[in-house]
Order: sequence, then C-alpha cells, then structure tokens
Amino acid sequence: ESPTALIEPTVDRMQISNSDLLAPTVVQNQKNAVMMMLQVQASGNSVEWQRLRLNLGGTAQPSDVALIKIWKNPAENSGNPPSFNSLVTTQNALGAYVNLASIGTESFDPVTKSVDIDLTKGLGTGIAISTNTQYFFITYDISELATVGKNMGLEILTTNYFTAKIPDDIQFISFSTFTTPNNGRITEVA
Repeated sequence: ESPTALIEPTVDRMQISNSDLLAPTVVQNQKNAVMMMLQVQASGNSVEWQRLRLNLGGTAQPSDVALIKIWKNPAENSGNPPSFNSLVTTQNALGAYVNLASIGTESFDPVTKSVDIDLTKGLGTGIAISTNTQYFFITYDISELATVGKNMGLEILTTNYFTAKIPDDIQFISFSTFTTPNNGRITEVA
C-alpha cells in the first residue's frame, strides 16, 4: 500500500504599504476627509481581504467622527500613487457609490474608540487582492458638532488589524501604524 499524500494549501501574503494623507486641519461637517491610503497586493496567488480594524487616534472623541468609509481606487483613476478625487466617489444612476469597499455607515465604538469593518459587506465574500497593486482610501465624515481644537487621526497598530481568509496571511512592507499626531486639527465651519 502506498503512503497517503498530504495536500496542503498555499499560504499567500497580502502585502501592505500605506501613506498618511491626513491634512493639518479638518472642518466640522466635512465629508470624506482623507486619513490614509493603503497600497495592497498579493505575494503569489490572490488573497481574500475580509476585515479591517481601525482605531481613532489623537485627542478627538468617537462622536467627532460621524462615519468611516473605505474606498477602492477605480482603474480609471490612474497615477502612481493615485489621488483621492471625484473618480473615487463616483455614484451610479441609482445613487450608489460604486467604489465604496465598506458599507459606509460604520462608526467608532464610544468606549473602545475602534471599529471592525466587514469588507464582505455581510455577503460572505471579501475583496479579492491580486498580485497587481490596488489602492484603498480611508476617509472620515467629520461630525457637524465635532469639538473644535481637538486632533483626530487613525491607527492600524499591527498586521492583526487586517483579516484575510484562512490560510493566507498579512505582511507590512512599508507601514506607519498611525497618522501624523498633530495633524487633523478640527476647525469650525466658516
């Protein structure tokens, strides 16, 4: 009798770099204030990205951020790296944001100051990350009653903040775990 052959799945890595895009100031009631850009790609075969945990950084409170959104950069928004612009936030004829990778209604927990974003949107299948570089933008909608003078930021502290479908793994390539501490000062609407 011949021995049984063991077939093991390949473990691919989602490789991540980021750029801090947080401006020195944000304004009360500002929509889509850009915090960070993520540059992701798979090391070999595709990886399914399912979840992302974010922490609110700075002196701001969770109530200062109305919504958190993750946007996938569309192919027509070229550039290396691309910029966050109206091509990213395009709406279709029904008013849906076609490049919104998250549900778009997520907010920070008032106690933990964190949020777990389900990138499967409750449908069970996450975002397919191939060996081609893909870009994602993380934005905040600033509350109309955000506390003037506080600073807000974003923290992604470890690779454990990213969830890929088993058996795949996460690897930081060039990654800063938080945005610039003194940026993101909340200012009053003029």
